[in-house]
Amino acid sequence: MDAQTATPAVTSKVTPSFTPSTLRSSLGDPTVKAEYAGKADNYITFLHPGYNDRSKQSVLFRLQAFNRDGGGLHFGTALAACRLVAGNSENGFFTHHRDGPKIDLQYDELLRERKYYFYNPDVDNEIYPVYKSFADWIFPHDNFPPEWSIMNEDSEIDMPVISVAGCLRRADYFARLHLIPRSEKDWFETSGMDEYNLNRQLSRDWMLDDVRNAIALRSDIHLAFDGRKFVIVPKQSKWVIQFLGQTNSLGHNFHNTHIRLKGVAAQRRL
Repeated sequence: MDAQTATPAVTSKVTPSFTPSTLRSSLGDPTVKAEYAGKADNYITFLHPGYNDRSKQSVLFRLQAFNRDGGGLHFGTALAACRLVAGNSENGFFTHHRDGPKIDLQYDELLRERKYYFYNPDVDNEIYPVYKSFADWIFPHDNFPPEWSIMNEDSEIDMPVISVAGCLRRADYFARLHLIPRSEKDWFETSGMDEYNLNRQLSRDWMLDDVRNAIALRSDIHLAFDGRKFVIVPKQSKWVIQFLGQTNSLGHNFHNTHIRLKGVAAQRRL
């Protein structure tokens, strides 16, 4: 075919084969709610296949599934959580049934079943080890989840305290929040987390007060974060609030809210 008769290639934007969750903008109308189904029985259990289902050891953890009616949980968030608990697994995956086929979903799809098995092929033994507590966890400096790594460009601006606009709207009081709490000072130091500080000259007693470990939140939202009611995770290439616990109104107002966190190290949100 010569150059005169050749047909130029047609490029088109690739659209996902599923409907992503609706994200609410923190700068938008505060009365607009994102998809949220905050019912107590909307949760998903993640199981360790190395133990009998009737054993308490078989339960890795349970997460509330607050996306959409009937309960749904962001696949990428759940996968990252299981991989971290399972010794920072690189290739861990879900199945619906014990010894079933690997579940292959896109990062922003939703898990909808009530239970999943998490397999860790990085370990030969089916009874793979897990971290029992945050203090036991070894931070994956060289094995950071790729979906989190690409978010680092939002962390390059030096700001003293970060305001999450939607969470401060019409607020009279707000407080500075440590993403890694001061109670974890020993873990912070032994894990070398000061590597991500803006000010590397801070003494041991003040390491956690670096600006890259701080955001400003309304006081009630600060308490909710300390109470492990929500986390900040990447969804659809944006930082988003993901509620994990029951609240009277915060979940309805802020679940799946897109926020901007410039100046905060991405490693502090993992």
